Parts: sequence; structure tokens; C-alpha cells
Amino acid sequence: MLEIYNETIRDLLSTNRTTSMDLVRADSGTSGKQYTITHDVNGHTHVSDLTIFDVCSVGKISSLLQQAAQSRYCLGTFMMISGLF
Repeated sequence: MLEIYNETIRDLLSTNRTTSMDLVRADSGTSGKQYTITHDVNGHTHVSDLTIFDVCSVGKISSLLQQAAQSRYCLGTFMMISGLF
């Protein structure tokens, strides 16, 4: 699983926290882990170097989804509505 936020790609299932926090700007080539997004003629999308798990139970899938959710980058936002402040 991956997250694309602010033009950065993160591997949400990486067990290495340092690697999962390597943020790479797609347009600048900033140092860190590089991910390549490709599309084939059948419309399938592939992202290189993502963590891969074989799953054979609903419990394992649930566990991986929970791990990915905890790894997501979440920030609050502050928005001022014109005329209210």
C-alpha cells in the first residue's frame, strides 16, 4: 500500500520506519527512496520497490490495513473563512 501526499510517495507497509518516512518529491529527485510509477498497455499501474506480503487470511489482511492506516501522514488544517475573522 502506498500514500501519495504533497507529491511524495510513501510505502505504508514498510517495516523499516526510516524507509517508510523517506519522502521523495517526484519532480525534484530529492534524496531518499526512489519509487517509479509505470503503466502498461492493459491499464495496470505498477510502483517499484513497494513492500509485498503474501496473505492467506482475512486476519492478515486486516492487520496489514491497520498497519497502513497507522503509517499514514495526517496533519490538521487551519482554514480561515473570509469575513469571519
